Amino acid sequence: MNDGHAVEAEEVPVVGAPAIAGLRFRRYAGAADLTAIVEIMNAAEIADGTFEIESVEALANQLANRDDFVPERDILLAEVHERPVAISQRLLSLRDGVRVYDSFGHVHPDFRRRGLGRAMLRQAEAELRARAEAESGVAEASLGSWAFEASPGASALLEAEGYTVVRWFFEMERTGLDDLPVAPLPEGLELRPVRPDQVHQIVVADWEAFQDHWGARPFSEAQVRLVEGSPHTDISMWQVAWA
Repeated sequence: MNDGHAVEAEEVPVVGAPAIAGLRFRRYAGAADLTAIVEIMNAAEIADGTFEIESVEALANQLANRDDFVPERDILLAEVHERPVAISQRLLSLRDGVRVYDSFGHVHPDFRRRGLGRAMLRQAEAELRARAEAESGVAEASLGSWAFEASPGASALLEAEGYTVVRWFFEMERTGLDDLPVAPLPEGLELRPVRPDQVHQIVVADWEAFQDHWGARPFSEAQVRLVEGSPHTDISMWQVAWA
């Protein structure tokens, strides 16, 4: 991660890029790109009705605290007449002992259905395959991605490119808080307000509880920094049972 200053972004030749006037692809150029990236992501989320709205501060925190992630290597932007219109990102995770090289992205609604997503996905795949081959000791590896059900274009693209569904995650929603059932804690446990100095301990406990979860990662201090540095973290809303 650079120190926040703009850097000279490397232009990237993308095979099979659509014929869009003024289109070029380049690497991440530092914090100067954050606002444009957030605008692309939020426009896509709003268009799809998924509404995982991001902020510059939250994205900067994420990019600084992802394991096995180098923004200048793992972020690709598409520009049309110097306006960023699409972004792809790459991540590495370990699932059931298999190294999974993930890629995911967002295309601004104004530039969808023109082949940008497909070109950027294939570029990501080519670079991830090269990385997997170069990294020693890789016994088994695969390519991965994900999409929201509310984003049918993304799902159709992945399926057309040979991806198959291996996992579903569901978000549950409750209307109203007026009739919540009483759920007493087991004997010996109690709820207490969380203090800032306890965040590290709680993040570690959460990681321990989910070690057998699909896609669980080895623990690193970056996971704590990700929580502590997020503008979305509000420990007054945490419910933690203490023994």
